Amino acid sequence: MPGPLTTAIHLELRVQDLDRATQFYHQVFDSPPQGEPGTYSLFTVHGLELLLLVGGVYPVRFGLRLASLADLHALNQQLQARGLTPQSHQFNHPALNLMEHALNLTDPDGHRCSFYHLASV
Repeated sequence: MPGPLTTAIHLELRVQDLDRATQFYHQVFDSPPQGEPGTYSLFTVHGLELLLLVGGVYPVRFGLRLASLADLHALNQQLQARGLTPQSHQFNHPALNLMEHALNLTDPDGHRCSFYHLASV
């Protein structure tokens, strides 16, 4: 039985320095956060609600799947224009007959943000 459609994914990241993390994700997403300075920052982008809170940092990896390889290339250019240098990777998934093209950024607290596209091989 199909369930309800998901319209947003909510992810909470714990950070050491809220201002520093907020500046980083503002640069990544090119979008201003909502929130209360010194308390929390909330970015709503690409179907993701990213909440930044101070304390108890445990680095995680999260990814945002892009619709096309062209979108991934355009994002790479935009990130570089904003002074960020994403690491570009390709992973072959033979069992799925897919190639993953990814751009990875690591934030100041060690969280890894990945933008990726899956293409048939």
